[in-house]
Amino acid sequence: MPIFACCILPPRAGFATSMRPAEMAIMGRRFEHPQPLHGQGLIRLVGLAENGDYGLCVLEAYDAHAMARPGPARRADDGRGPSLHGRVRCAG
Repeated sequence: MPIFACCILPPRAGFATSMRPAEMAIMGRRFEHPQPLHGQGLIRLVGLAENGDYGLCVLEAYDAHAMARPGPARRADDGRGPSLHGRVRCAG
């Protein structure tokens, strides 16, 4: 299976240090979302840059973007809650 490195860009500058409570809750669910994939060995590494400007994920997948789409941060924006539509850029 191909290995991808994905850079996860936040929805706004300073996001890691300026999250509102509702955004923190969504990001907590977002962190839980890939845990089963990590347990299966499909996610090799995931973390936040030291300065908080971006996240990095190294994973095995046939389609890295398809794995990123269903996350809670994508589903949470229903017009009533915070929009956490950051960008994911993957290279394999």
